[in-house]
Amino acid sequence: MGLIFFFSSQNGTASDTNSYFLINLLGKIGINISSSMGLSVANFIVRKTAHVAEYFILFMLLYFGFKKICLKNIIIYPAIITILYSISDEFHQLFIEGRSGRIKDVFIDSIGVLIGLLIIGIKNKVKEQKTYPRA
Repeated sequence: MGLIFFFSSQNGTASDTNSYFLINLLGKIGINISSSMGLSVANFIVRKTAHVAEYFILFMLLYFGFKKICLKNIIIYPAIITILYSISDEFHQLFIEGRSGRIKDVFIDSIGVLIGLLIIGIKNKVKEQKTYPRA
């Protein structure tokens, strides 16, 4: 949460600088996304992918934390907390120069939660099939 808050506290120029740094770094290792789609589109993709990744990681950390202390139905709590944090993060960005809070970013952040839910669901299904194999 602290890392997300740190990145959200950066003004628009600093945030763009981080995105362009990553685009250049990817280019140096042979993944040149800006030449095929243009720098502004590459910047957009990097920024939104970062949203998904940050909130996926937050969801998974919360999930494993809750799993240690709860026995039943714990998956809903990390999902709710992560989405509420995303909403508060977008509200926070309304007060940062060069940034804006957008509801569409909450939906993009929620993709990270959905990916986490999907991974956990698949893992549980595989575990269930190993525990109770079909005859």
